[in-house]
Amino acid sequence: MQRSSRGTHSSVLARRTLFRGSVAAGLGGLAASAFMQSDQVEPGGRTEETSSVAPNLREAAYAGPSYLLNVRDYGAAGDGVTDDSSAFAQVVAAAYAARTTMPLSLDRDQVGSINIIVPPGNYLVKSPTALISSTMSSKVQGVTFTGYGNSISNIIFQPATAGVMAQNDFWLKVNFQYLGFYAATAGCTFLLSSTTHSAQRYMFQNCYFQGFKYALDLQGTDNNSEFFFENCHAQCIEADGAFFHVGATNTSDQFLNYWFYGCTHWLSSAPFIDVAQGGHFHIFGLDVSAWAHDLTSPQFLFNLRGSNHASGVCSFQAEGVRVEGQNSNAGLLYSEWNYGSVSFTNADFSSQAPYYTYNNLISISYLNSAGPSYTFSNCVLAGGVLVAFAINDYEFQHEILFDSCTWLQKPSPSDVVLYNTSQAGGNIRQLPPVEFRRCRGTVNTNAIDAGGAAVWDARIGYNGDLIQTLTYREVSIRDPYGVPAGSSTVCIILPVGALITSIETMSPAGAVTSTAVGWEWIIATTESTPTTVGSVAVPGPANAGWRVETTLATPFLCDTKLRATLKITATNVDQNNGAALLLIKGFW
Repeated sequence: MQRSSRGTHSSVLARRTLFRGSVAAGLGGLAASAFMQSDQVEPGGRTEETSSVAPNLREAAYAGPSYLLNVRDYGAAGDGVTDDSSAFAQVVAAAYAARTTMPLSLDRDQVGSINIIVPPGNYLVKSPTALISSTMSSKVQGVTFTGYGNSISNIIFQPATAGVMAQNDFWLKVNFQYLGFYAATAGCTFLLSSTTHSAQRYMFQNCYFQGFKYALDLQGTDNNSEFFFENCHAQCIEADGAFFHVGATNTSDQFLNYWFYGCTHWLSSAPFIDVAQGGHFHIFGLDVSAWAHDLTSPQFLFNLRGSNHASGVCSFQAEGVRVEGQNSNAGLLYSEWNYGSVSFTNADFSSQAPYYTYNNLISISYLNSAGPSYTFSNCVLAGGVLVAFAINDYEFQHEILFDSCTWLQKPSPSDVVLYNTSQAGGNIRQLPPVEFRRCRGTVNTNAIDAGGAAVWDARIGYNGDLIQTLTYREVSIRDPYGVPAGSSTVCIILPVGALITSIETMSPAGAVTSTAVGWEWIIATTESTPTTVGSVAVPGPANAGWRVETTLATPFLCDTKLRATLKITATNVDQNNGAALLLIKGFW
């Protein structure tokens, strides 16, 4: 189809505007800026005093009409009723035909020169691959699809059966911006990128995706790399799909480097990322609202699958993820990766915690590998951490670290960590360690309550790996006035598996006026028949000060929850002493 006369009219206006810009340039930077903004030219040739068009559109308008192709000039109606498939196919073909060769052989691939404009409207597309087709015959670098804003310029995909809106093998450096994409047929994919060595440097800015099974499904043997998402929004992704998907077949560990900035994933039970290969993922700000509401089995927001990946491809970084998990089966991370690095910073899973009791929020599978280094920092989390391991995992050094995290719903780190030993071949003693550093809980926080206060600094499974560095720990026991006194009883919860080696107390001279002799503290378990762990006593008058340590002849193993829950009782302590310390020492 020939371009309409609007294209010619636009040419005149574009040249006129270019002339104005040249005149304005002589007025100085500030005057030129004000002059050019006062009379904008839209792609269709109209002028208006002020424009809400994206800044890059305004810049493109001054570049000349040969760089702008308006989909309406190719017959698109944008009325939500007329099938605009042919118009999009033609405008993309025209963009492909306009490819050029870089001068001086600066690039071996041909380069594009077109910005495809999608004016406001609802464009119905019924033909699969109308947006980008895989029938191109040679590589082209560069094409841009620009709308006037998601929910303003909308493309509605309604094939007769499940299909793919765009399927690429030859385009590189493709940009989508200010557009809304909607699937009106179940099972559809927005972009199936099946490539042997193309599909590189894709950028999605201010785009909206609704109703697809997959927003992106990557396939092929190489590349599919350097994808960038900024202020993109997904809604109602089908539960058996994912926003970003890489399957186990016809895929490659060469798919790498994906960035997400300020995105959302709403009203869905589908993962945001589900990949069976490696890939470097970087997420900075992601809001996940009304997620997992219709799950009947566990599902995770991020799935890192596969346990045999190439070197240099397994890296996942997420910062500022907020999740409204509306189902007890909602989870944050599932990982099978065999090495690499996985980190979460400032993740918040607390929004729906008052209404749903979560199962396993994190599931990590080693299966005879060291696995990635897992780090969770400054996060608010709920639910459990399930760690699966195999019979020979004791040969590796594992690392799962929770640093400065707050845990909801679980009373202690021992309650957080669960081990799946189904593939351990009976080797249930070699547990991969999980470390909690400077963490805290919201359950069992008061040592003078009957339930006790949990000690959260711990390394669960500390005796699992054959070689690892252990931490010798000391926990201070106090009531609101100092070390327990009078009839005061304090209760603490150590991690199951803690090994107590000694009990120590100390006080400076003159801290109390009491001259009583025989101050003593007794530590016992909370079993039905309590076991006395040990005691420590002050040998002289209390006002003289002291430092006394009782080293247990046999270290005490807190091998059950009741043996790890300890009561500390004061005997003959007749005065509060806020300057004294009472310490339980050991390894945990």
